[in-house]
Amino acid sequence: MQPPPVNRPQRQGRVALVCDEPASGVYSRCLTDLGWTVIQARLFKTHSLNAPLPVPQPSDLRQAVAVLPSVRAVEALARQSWFEAAKPSLRAVVPGPQTALALRAQGVEPTWIATRGFRHSPFPPALLDAPKVYFGDASLRPQQLSLPRLGAADQLVPLYRQEPQRGSPWSARDARQIMGARPLLMLANSRRQLMTAQARLRMLGSKAPRPRWLVALSPAIAMYRHRGFWDATYAPALPNRDSMLELLAALEG
Repeated sequence: MQPPPVNRPQRQGRVALVCDEPASGVYSRCLTDLGWTVIQARLFKTHSLNAPLPVPQPSDLRQAVAVLPSVRAVEALARQSWFEAAKPSLRAVVPGPQTALALRAQGVEPTWIATRGFRHSPFPPALLDAPKVYFGDASLRPQQLSLPRLGAADQLVPLYRQEPQRGSPWSARDARQIMGARPLLMLANSRRQLMTAQARLRMLGSKAPRPRWLVALSPAIAMYRHRGFWDATYAPALPNRDSMLELLAALEG
């Protein structure tokens, strides 16, 4: 559960860069309450796709496990024309409590929640051998999926596509604040966010601020940082929103 706002006054020079945050804006609100000036970077544009039903009949989904790797995937699934007919048959697995909340909001109770993410949470034996239907981002390569391996009986069904935004992900005013940050904290929820945003920051050259703090949703994401660029790197105990909020509050200590 999100901690109550502390309404601290903003401190001069403390700038937090939050990449492609969902509409809820939970991290931005938390950082603002902790006294940071928050800049939201829009790195990617999302395009919804119309996907065919991956099985002959909606009821056939009972034999498979629907893998929903993010809130964005849940929202894209709910926009499919066949979703309402398929909803009663979905056996869906999700990587954390936020995606679970999004799925429940669509009227589907998750069959299993991987609290440490799909890569670090073994599938329950009852689901392990079932065919998987992975609903996700068409722009990702198979090795970039959050589910480590897809077998011969599994399907990858793209529901949306994320493409890099053209031009700068922040305004000229935001760029001045970033260059004047003391410190700059960047929050990245995926390796694509991290790689894209830090490439933009490196373009500032000698004008890039110091110190620079990276807060990544998991150590696996932090592995994609440019070595030597970040003065400090942090990751929450678990790759989910509640754990991230606890970490952001702890950085104040």
